[in-house]
Amino acid sequence: MNNDQFKKARPTEQSFGRGIEELKNIRLTEAEKTRILERVFSTPIESPYMKRTPVFAFVYSLILIISISGITYASDFSLPGDTLYPIKVSVVEPFLDVVNSSAEDKIVWETEKVERRIVEAEKLADIDELDDERTAELERKIEQSSRAFAEAVEKANGDRSEVRKEEFRKKFESKIDDNGIQIEEDRSDESGVLRNIQNKSRVDGLRRTAIETINRIETKIK
Repeated sequence: MNNDQFKKARPTEQSFGRGIEELKNIRLTEAEKTRILERVFSTPIESPYMKRTPVFAFVYSLILIISISGITYASDFSLPGDTLYPIKVSVVEPFLDVVNSSAEDKIVWETEKVERRIVEAEKLADIDELDDERTAELERKIEQSSRAFAEAVEKANGDRSEVRKEEFRKKFESKIDDNGIQIEEDRSDESGVLRNIQNKSRVDGLRRTAIETINRIETKIK
């Protein structure tokens, strides 16, 4: 390419300036402006915080589950008067009531609840803390569970109903005499012996409450 050809192909400063001015004078119509704004606003802006949110949610959920599981496990060993006992009988056990809603499951579960209350009474008696108030509280709960047991047995189908009732009676009747709290051999501590006799009587009374409640409910149903 010679110089003349190069000069013809090369834009002059004047033509370049005109091009800039023409670009400056370009104006968008209102419709074009509207379409551009709609596209801008409709495009989601990815937030770096949102990327971390699922991770945070998982961690918090995991911590919450572990905490609840720990409290639930600890409450299982609590006794009337302990801080965690209300969680055991007002949160955990009502949840299990829902889980064990069928008649057959309820028979087993209500039997277990009665056993729990009697074990709690025995443990309180061992540490000499089975007072009248706690005995009355346990008695109310045993009556409720025994009533629920009897009603579940009536709802259950088949010949196993009578077998269940007989098993329930035998379980608690046998414990009244055979597995009661042992009276101390040391007769020198008369007050301790008397307390032990009183505690044994209270625990055995709770066992009898379970059986008597079932008999009473059966009589009403018949």
